[in-house]
Amino acid sequence: KHDRTSPYMLLKWIIQIQNGKDMNGNLEGMICDWSKQHPFDVIYSRSIIWLKSRTRDNIEMIGSFVKHLETFWRDDLAWFKLGNLYDEEKEYDRASFSYEEAYALNPERNEYLTFAAKSRLNIKAETEKEKVENRNIAIKQLAKSVMMNAQDSLAWQLLINNTSNEAKKNKYIAYRNLVLKTKTD
Repeated sequence: KHDRTSPYMLLKWIIQIQNGKDMNGNLEGMICDWSKQHPFDVIYSRSIIWLKSRTRDNIEMIGSFVKHLETFWRDDLAWFKLGNLYDEEKEYDRASFSYEEAYALNPERNEYLTFAAKSRLNIKAETEKEKVENRNIAIKQLAKSVMMNAQDSLAWQLLINNTSNEAKKNKYIAYRNLVLKTKTD
């Protein structure tokens, strides 16, 4: 019933590869060829990234995401995944930048802010001023993140752990406990 349309064939090939039915790598080659024929279609670009993710070489994956984002720079999920890869490679400044780009493109996703803050807190600053600046930005990001989603336990924990003002810390703890109590009631 289905003809040989691009989306149908792509889905069929990906399922076959996922199930281990691409013994000779022919299907991967076909997906790469279709991707070249449709260079401005995000689904083909994401498919190529998915194929490369099977090798799990972070450096190669970073290159694939950077190449993808040169064309599809509005892909917030790709920015987020790039941030994850930079985090794994301990490139925290680049990770933070990637997460912040993801948030700028999709400000409804508070986890982008949480991860940006987490990466900022891990940046090895050259001066005390830089360290304080990164910490202050991270705290603001975390505060905004918990305002967007009061159930984000990672954001709460990072916010509480990195707040030096005891009065604010106690206020955050009390509010978090209230929110979590309300959640379980």
